[in-house]
Amino acid sequence: MHAATWRTSYRGLVPDALLDQLDATRWENGWRRGFESMDPTRVVHVAEIEGRIVGFAGGGRARTGAPPGHVGEVYALYVHPQHQGQGIGRLLLKAAAEGLVERGLVPIVIWTLFNNPRSRAFYEAHGGAVIGEKREPFDGFELHEVAYGWQDPAPLLRRVSASAAPDPDPSGVRPGGSSGCTGSPSRRAADSRRRSPQ
Repeated sequence: MHAATWRTSYRGLVPDALLDQLDATRWENGWRRGFESMDPTRVVHVAEIEGRIVGFAGGGRARTGAPPGHVGEVYALYVHPQHQGQGIGRLLLKAAAEGLVERGLVPIVIWTLFNNPRSRAFYEAHGGAVIGEKREPFDGFELHEVAYGWQDPAPLLRRVSASAAPDPDPSGVRPGGSSGCTGSPSRRAADSRRRSPQ
């Protein structure tokens, strides 16, 4: 799902050559290694519909290069294009933020593509403020990214409502996460099974 979502949602935002060379097996193996070396400061929440993974969010301690003072990071938030606009992204973002707060990893930062207006509007609607930019090398290409930050995570933790902002296009740029938690669009993100997005 991770690679397929990139190919669909990032088309026109990053070079076609990057998308065409994505190796789904490589990313799946990366997820498996992450789960095997589980770091208790990390969390992954998965949304499922009829047993199929349709979205996920991963977070943990902020990676090198995070804006000063931001110790928690949502590494990735992806919703399959066929299921965007259904509230799944809002649920996953809330679940990831709750996990970071529980681990004391606040303030929180999220990086997204600079030229992805839908994703940027989503984070701004949830109270995010632009706190930085960077150009990140990725598989021989360079991605222009912008950081959104939350000094106070309260806007991310509010009860999800039907009138909230639309789900985003994918926001993360690298696979990440280790401890597993699954959830469905039916307003639950509960059990602790370890899962690797397909």
